[in-house]
Amino acid sequence: MAKGAQVKGFPKLRVISLTNNISAITAWANDDSYEVVFEKQLEIMMRRDDLVIGISASGNSPNVLAAIKYAKKNGATTIGFIGFGGGKLKELVDIDITVSSRNYGVVEDFHLILNHILSQFIKKHREGDERWNQPSL
Repeated sequence: MAKGAQVKGFPKLRVISLTNNISAITAWANDDSYEVVFEKQLEIMMRRDDLVIGISASGNSPNVLAAIKYAKKNGATTIGFIGFGGGKLKELVDIDITVSSRNYGVVEDFHLILNHILSQFIKKHREGDERWNQPSL
C-alpha cells in the first residue's frame, strides 16, 4: 500500500504488514500462542498515534482482537476491515468498515479493494486534489 501512496515532497509512509514475517509469527506462536503473533510485533514496532488496521472476515479472530486491544491501549487509532456483521472487532475499533456478506471470498475481495482505495485516497489527499476531500467519500 505505501508505494502507491508516496508523493514527492512528503515524508515516506511507514507501512508494515504484520503477516509478512513468517519467522516471527511461528516463533511467537510456538513459544507463546498464535493469539499474540500480531500483538508482539506491535509491541516492537508501533508508535503512539499510529494507525492500526485490523482485517478479519469474521471479526472474531483472536490474534487480530489482541492486536487491536494493544493498539488502542497504547495510543493508536484503529480501523477494522470486517465482514459477517462485524463480530467482536466492530466494538473494539475506532472506525469499522463492515462488508455485509457472509461469503469469505466476497469479504476478502472487498478488503483488497479497500486497501487500494485507501492508498489512492492518501496519495490524492497529499497532492491536494480537492475531489478526494469531499465528505461523500
